[in-house]
Amino acid sequence: MGYKNKYHNKKVTTEFGVFDSQKEYQRFNELLMLQRAGVIEDLQRQVKFEVIPKTPTERPAYYVADFCYKKADGKMIAEDVKSPITRKLHDYILKRKLMKWRYPEYQFIET
Repeated sequence: MGYKNKYHNKKVTTEFGVFDSQKEYQRFNELLMLQRAGVIEDLQRQVKFEVIPKTPTERPAYYVADFCYKKADGKMIAEDVKSPITRKLHDYILKRKLMKWRYPEYQFIET
């Protein structure tokens, strides 16, 4: 299956790739079912968004959403599967805020 990380999640290896946790893999399976049912479309994993562009002295900064998809009503969703501990981390909070500010066309969801 995998190894434990600092948050005690075990990485899960499947035919769809590696997931950071069992919870993330379960959510992926739920989203797959929704896509097969026509409720959502264009399901993607680990989508990288530039939140701070490169400068002459600094590399760009990115936010990586666990999942992105489009709802039947056309709304674009960026979704992250996060534990209560991770949701409180300052780095995560800052990147989440930058993501929401830079990409307002996406509805942001935490599960």
